[in-house]
Amino acid sequence: MPKKSTKPTAPSIPTHCYNVSDALPLDLLKETFTEEDSYGILLIRPPKAQKRKRTTPQPPPSEKWKLLKSYYNDVLLKSADADTVTVENAKNGDTPDIFQSKKGYTSFILQKTSPSTLSTHLHTPLHLDIPGSTPALWSFLGKGSNIGRPLHTDAVTSTFTYHFQYLGTKIWTLKPTKTVAQKLNIKEEEFQVEVKEGEFIFVDTRVWLHCTKMEGDSVSFATDVYFGEDGGEEGEVTKNTNVDSIFATDDVGEGTVVFTEEDMPDGEMCFVKENANCEVVELEGGGQAVVTLRDVKVGEFFTILEDDDDDDEEESEGEGDWGEIEEEEEDED
Repeated sequence: MPKKSTKPTAPSIPTHCYNVSDALPLDLLKETFTEEDSYGILLIRPPKAQKRKRTTPQPPPSEKWKLLKSYYNDVLLKSADADTVTVENAKNGDTPDIFQSKKGYTSFILQKTSPSTLSTHLHTPLHLDIPGSTPALWSFLGKGSNIGRPLHTDAVTSTFTYHFQYLGTKIWTLKPTKTVAQKLNIKEEEFQVEVKEGEFIFVDTRVWLHCTKMEGDSVSFATDVYFGEDGGEEGEVTKNTNVDSIFATDDVGEGTVVFTEEDMPDGEMCFVKENANCEVVELEGGGQAVVTLRDVKVGEFFTILEDDDDDDEEESEGEGDWGEIEEEEEDED
């Protein structure tokens, strides 16, 4: 009798129809994500037009842009979240106005301002009824054809993130990290998922390498979810920024040199008061390196114990060798 093949297979993306006005069944999420292993991907498509009687009628693209522009100028730029606006494709100091340009890519985060203000303004529910959803809302506005950041993972601590495609289509390129490929027994290869207007994609961007491509106007909104074993807990309130913190893109064993002074990646180190997972050591040949004190799971921030000595802390901040003393989350697409 021939042996059963153990060759990795291409991932199968679970796809379900769901009306945004209904509560998403928690059992569906439990099948895809758990507190420990959030390696699944879920694509939610709305029912066919004749079955969408309870769904709020959507305005045409031109009207959607008008609504977004009025919110951006009249609410966002006058709010405490105005400093989160980031022009993703700025070059040579150029910061085009997304609403005046034919091409551009801008993001912002609603965290001090309630996302319900935007939802009301757009006459569209942007949050799903999922326990554990955070109050912050990530917003991505693209004009014309654009490509987001190259393949990357996000420095977030949530179980997963769901993205709602409000306008246009976004093509996601996904690639499992080594850890995910082994867990799911799939090839460590890229594949694409097309998310169309009105659809949701659920994915843990800590452990899936991803980048996005837009071939026309595109607007999407993202929400992080902390999903516990009981089906979800109250969403955590975390300061979110567009600054990268350094984290594990795969499982890392105890005693591993994460990086040295010479090859430190872009981003900032996280300093903590206790239970750090890394330490700074002196190398025999000179210089310093960050080494893990214990096993570090994929998606976990690399942390170093904060120095209690004020003088040393000030000197460290002045030199800037290991980044600023601040814990932040980054989620960028």
